[in-house]
Amino acid sequence: MIEKALKFIVQNSLIHKGDRVLAAFSGGADSTALVVMLNELSRTLGFELAAAHFNHGIRGESADGDQDFCRSLCERLEIPFFTEKGDVPAFAKERDLSIETAARLLRYRFLYKVCAEFKADSIATAHHSEDNAESILMHILRGSGLAGICGMKSRNERPVIPIEMLFDEAGSYKARTEKAGSGCEALRSLKEKNEAKIASAAVIRPLLGFKKAELIAFLLDRGVPWQTDDTNFTGDTARNLLRLNIMPRIVQGINKNAVNNIIRLGEIASEDEAYLDSLARSALDGARAGGGYSVKALYTLPPPIKKRAVRLALFENGVLVDAEQKHIEGICALLCKQSGAALDLPSFVRARIDFDKLVIERRENERQMREKAKNGGETAVFSLKMEEGVQHTPLGGFKLSFISASSMEKADDMMYNSRIKSGPGTALMDLDRLRGELCVRTRREGDRFHPVNSEWRMKLKDFFISRRVDKEKRNGIPLLICGDEIVFIPGFVVSDEVKLTNATKRILRVDYISANDINKI
Repeated sequence: MIEKALKFIVQNSLIHKGDRVLAAFSGGADSTALVVMLNELSRTLGFELAAAHFNHGIRGESADGDQDFCRSLCERLEIPFFTEKGDVPAFAKERDLSIETAARLLRYRFLYKVCAEFKADSIATAHHSEDNAESILMHILRGSGLAGICGMKSRNERPVIPIEMLFDEAGSYKARTEKAGSGCEALRSLKEKNEAKIASAAVIRPLLGFKKAELIAFLLDRGVPWQTDDTNFTGDTARNLLRLNIMPRIVQGINKNAVNNIIRLGEIASEDEAYLDSLARSALDGARAGGGYSVKALYTLPPPIKKRAVRLALFENGVLVDAEQKHIEGICALLCKQSGAALDLPSFVRARIDFDKLVIERRENERQMREKAKNGGETAVFSLKMEEGVQHTPLGGFKLSFISASSMEKADDMMYNSRIKSGPGTALMDLDRLRGELCVRTRREGDRFHPVNSEWRMKLKDFFISRRVDKEKRNGIPLLICGDEIVFIPGFVVSDEVKLTNATKRILRVDYISANDINKI
């Protein structure tokens, strides 16, 4: 096996002299064979090896036993060992994912971050030929397009999950590092994702040319034990059902070369997909438009390129798992619909039409925008004192200044009020026309607004539509209220009810400071 593995690694340029390789180590037969094999080859090829074990927090003491086994073997082989324990069930519930998908995401998140800490050039996984065939069949059964049946590559240059999913909400990560033989443990921290440079790490699969039986024979020959995960032998997951029941029947009852034939199909599909993917990437780049994608640019693409561009857009926005062909076709259909049309997708992601743009975002975004205003309810009210200076609210800062009208150059009303429009974050209002206390809140059902120099009062909703304000952002826009009147919408205009006229004697100037910039003051 060593000679065969060496040949596969060299032919596919998986590892080079001086590389640092991080092996994903679960403790099962496949990954144990990977670690032992790479350890032996490290001296021949001249690379450094480390191993990483992720405890999914699913199987209790049995999983802890796997972790201890991995640690012990790495100590015996004198290989640096990294480990971390996660809570896959909680993550799956939080992200609306299957347990299998959540486990994969957390596992790869851990591997990429430890890879950055170890400064590894690649992450080695223990996928073998049967895994590859199963993966192709699974994608076919789930309704995948051509990309899904390409199978696994011996080397992936791009991260297999989006970069933004590799970090926690604080932008940092901590992993427990155990240096074999030293008996010490240290907490190592990766502070910023830009510092991690994880995008340069490849995922390599040195065992892709082997069958499971070959790996078992190798371990038996070396006298190396391995751990057995009992959950792999129950048919309660789609992957296990395929592995335990369906694949054996195909091989035994239809074609003994089925695994190789399925893999060959993947290789053929991969060649075609690579070309089509390059066209789709160029098309998607050309469709980018201010936080979204041009509906017109996407809609006019040929269907094969359109669907691939949509799939790439989903990947960019965090939907790379549990997304099926029906979701891609759903978004393509969405391109024909009016502004406001939306489609909920896996991983708490939503695609929606915002006027002439397709926006793909997390469904939590709307709640996050409104969170600033939540202090006892969605429409909490924050009072402002009628005094000069900056006053802070969860919706941003408001700087009040008082100006004498005589100090300002006047002309006719229209020209006078044009000064208001020149600075959408600034409001100049007739102080004597402000009746009541000033406060800040977000919109409420039934709100109406009289834009400056407009002949009539209108629904706030209609005002936002006329200004092409993103539907999902409207609930987070602060409103300056005086009494029951909306007198200023930061970023837009003041109310006609408080505009400046030639009769104005005292002026209140309000400068809005966004919540993001308020700490800079």
